Amino acid sequence: MESGQADVEGLTGAGARVASAWPEANTGLRRLHAFGLIASSILTLLLILCLVLSYGSSSSWPPATAEQRFVAKDLSHSRLIPGVHFVKGSAAHDALQHHRWFVGHFMPAEQLQYSEEVELKWAARKAGESNGEIATNMKARSMNILLHGKIRFEFGVGEDMQVVMLEDEGDYVIWSSGTPHNWFVLEDSTSMTIRWPSLANDQRANVKIA
Repeated sequence: MESGQADVEGLTGAGARVASAWPEANTGLRRLHAFGLIASSILTLLLILCLVLSYGSSSSWPPATAEQRFVAKDLSHSRLIPGVHFVKGSAAHDALQHHRWFVGHFMPAEQLQYSEEVELKWAARKAGESNGEIATNMKARSMNILLHGKIRFEFGVGEDMQVVMLEDEGDYVIWSSGTPHNWFVLEDSTSMTIRWPSLANDQRANVKIA
């Protein structure tokens, strides 16, 4: 009987010792877990810092875009911004050169106005002006958009000639390559011509008009 009681008391004492030791072990585990999280965070920050320093010291990162590599020479009309390049101009002013054309292959190659795909003309004309000749573009297609005024277009020659009137704001006409054309300004007018592609010596004069 005394032996059984001693066994019970021994088990009870062992249980008490385990119970008293458990909070300490649990606290140790929590500390170890917290230390692991802190170490992981520090390693992550160090890795990010290394990547940033590595990219910052490399001249090839990030890759330069075409706009960033381009350095504008017409700085009086343009502003260089990382990733963005634009030119603010005046079509009416720029059109005073190149026979009213201000975008196309004829512009300096370093400017954004240079293009071999399209050319633009801004034309403010007085009543009575005309093209002075029947002309034909050999490869380029053309479009004229009326901003205001009144313009008469003639397409074709002789009996095949067709007349198109642009009278209302936004009226436009498109003609294909190989189409003889001429125009007459009936009222003070402003219009824009779009021609694509932009080619040198693409227009031929068919008939001079006296």
